[in-house]
Amino acid sequence: KKTKARGFFILKKGEWYFFCHNCGASKSFSFFLKDMDANVHKEYSYEQWKEKNAHVGRTGPVIIPPKTVLPTRTVSKESVLPRLSDLPKDNEAVEFAIRRMIPDDKWNELLYAEDFASFAKTIDPEAKVRKESRFVIPFYDSEGNIIAAQGRALDKNAEVRYITIRASEDSDKWYGLWRKLDNPLFVVEGPIDSLFLPNCVASTGLSTIDKVPSTLKDKELIFVLDNEPRNSNVCFAMEKLIDQDHRIVILPSCIRQKDINEMVLSGMKISGIMSMLETYSFTGMEAKLRMTQWKKTKYQKKTQMN
Repeated sequence: KKTKARGFFILKKGEWYFFCHNCGASKSFSFFLKDMDANVHKEYSYEQWKEKNAHVGRTGPVIIPPKTVLPTRTVSKESVLPRLSDLPKDNEAVEFAIRRMIPDDKWNELLYAEDFASFAKTIDPEAKVRKESRFVIPFYDSEGNIIAAQGRALDKNAEVRYITIRASEDSDKWYGLWRKLDNPLFVVEGPIDSLFLPNCVASTGLSTIDKVPSTLKDKELIFVLDNEPRNSNVCFAMEKLIDQDHRIVILPSCIRQKDINEMVLSGMKISGIMSMLETYSFTGMEAKLRMTQWKKTKYQKKTQMN
């Protein structure tokens, strides 16, 4: 019943967490206590610190309570939403993840918003979006705070499938930059596709695909755009990347799947997908020749510049 409190303290891996089934609030006990009483929280933090440093004798160094307790990357202090890993199997966001075969080891990074409009305002107070449930993909900074989020509609009849909210214009426009990234690094169009590959980041659409973040300038990038040879926007973006001397994937005509997620759903193994992407990645004149043979549409570049 919504009129009754449904808050719980849950012990996970030796630490207590608070979760409310009414509002969806999820936080560590430390942050729960900080919200309730800041003074008691300071005393609690001090006692916790003393317990961890019990080996320090009375004549040892002066004990200074920590200023703050930083959250882990997947439990951002800015997040008020439950993670998929904490939700029941019949939750609509969990059902979406299962249906799309999203790896369950990524569920700890994914959130569920019963009221996406309210959540959006915690990131951008001026955000104006509809009140509806959404599957939420958060973007983190180096300290584990949510600086942006992409909400995927769960209603098949939703007017807008994806909505991206940013804390500021300077917030990262690519997903996954906080992870440890190696070479070669795959770049896909959307965050969901990036969840399937072990070394992958994503733009938030074609409009940002060619705007490589400065932190990735020295990386060996392989761009994997949607396999849509009849989509003029995709073709234009791919040719633009080729002109910028980037390596792009141009799949053979026998591959019918549109993106990484569809490949996984069709039964392809991740190792096989990665091997295929590297094999069919090209640059320079070879990429231009392959592109000419691959695309099935004609368009005027002048009309596509924006």
